[in-house]
Amino acid sequence: MRLLILLLFFGIFSNQLTAQSCPYYHTVEQGQTLYAISKKYACSIDQIKAANPGLTENIKAGSKMCIPCVGAVEKLDSEPLSQEIVEQIVQVKTAKKEKYSIVFCLPFSSGESSADSLDERSRALRQVALQLYRGAMMADKKLEAIGLNAEISILDCGGSKESGDRVVKILEEKNADLIIGPLFKESLMSVIKWADKNNAHVVVPIKMSSKILLEGKNVSKVYTSAIPQWHYMVRYAMTSNPGSTVIAVYGSKDKPATDAANLGHISLSGDSLKAFNVSEGTVSLVNFVKSCKQPVVILNTCSDKKEWSTAVTALAGLDYKLVGGEGFEDGEKLSKQTRTKTAFVFSKPVLLNYNQKSDLKWIAEFRSNFKAEPNEYAVIGHDVLMYYGKALLAFGSEFQEHLNEVDGAGLVGMGFDFFRVSEKAGFENSFVNVVQNNEGIWIQKNALDSKSLIFKKE
Repeated sequence: MRLLILLLFFGIFSNQLTAQSCPYYHTVEQGQTLYAISKKYACSIDQIKAANPGLTENIKAGSKMCIPCVGAVEKLDSEPLSQEIVEQIVQVKTAKKEKYSIVFCLPFSSGESSADSLDERSRALRQVALQLYRGAMMADKKLEAIGLNAEISILDCGGSKESGDRVVKILEEKNADLIIGPLFKESLMSVIKWADKNNAHVVVPIKMSSKILLEGKNVSKVYTSAIPQWHYMVRYAMTSNPGSTVIAVYGSKDKPATDAANLGHISLSGDSLKAFNVSEGTVSLVNFVKSCKQPVVILNTCSDKKEWSTAVTALAGLDYKLVGGEGFEDGEKLSKQTRTKTAFVFSKPVLLNYNQKSDLKWIAEFRSNFKAEPNEYAVIGHDVLMYYGKALLAFGSEFQEHLNEVDGAGLVGMGFDFFRVSEKAGFENSFVNVVQNNEGIWIQKNALDSKSLIFKKE
């Protein structure tokens, strides 16, 4: 068969399209709205209505409608194009748009008339919203310079389902492609469900239970949870300490974290991770460390400080390197001598490093722009918009299928390495910064680009 030459163009077709002239028919799916259909085919609602006289917003599943914007197709032989080929053409033509709609849903308002009268929680939430917004505005300038054409909207969104439902109506009006927030579970659930029906994508920018990812497929969570953190940290421990014996110390409430570390260990070595429950005693742990002929790396997955303190006391005088989790920057119970001796590292999902020249430059720019000091939320706002903005620029509305292919240059303090939680759920970020605290100076031990950390057994 001769090759087909497909010449496509977008155009406004006449208001009356006969069955013979309609380029494509769409069958309405359950729960699908006219807005979602127009977005899928890059065709305005007015154009679709014009091509389907009598069509209203109240469409029913199973009904068919003419889509006038697929384009005209010319080919060299007389065989009609199959439905599969037409759908592929539609996907290619609708992947990118001339202009994108990005919406932030943040808790700016508390219902009080004066900032001085806000309660402590409301003031804290407003500061989080401001920092996220200001960081994002710094990224917006950079994205505009590299060619992203996007309208950024800011919506005030609280924590109730009613607040989420109000936001959804505005998202529909704005034809949103990317939604960052809300920051509360109830309102976020409404937005995620809307995004799933309308081919938009929702980003959860702050720490939140990974269960939220079960609410829909078009959602990603960027603040790395404890389980993927430990999966990452054990792999870092193994690749950065070749020839060492890596073991885990855990307490009465830490089995999930240790299980995650075990999965990371098995993925590289094929063997299970040696682990000790110090809530049941430390004798076996101490004897094992003493018997090891290879250098020892200990993963501290203990969430209970008393249980970890018991382990530290028992290990006094022994040689080992230490890998801690999030919030472990002070070494928790380690003496200065032990901290120096163990040269411990720990995980930090968001890092604003005042010992890094590039970060100091960004901090100075933030201060100049907003007359305020940035914190980790400002970093999240910047890096999320920078990363997802580049994703839109590179892959259009289909970017979520390419989340790990985005250029990470220009990020301040986050890295991104996504995996889909399940076939019907969203994406979880598994990257964390690995940091060493050397007398108060933070030293990053892994590259910000997750792809440069090669997970191979030495």
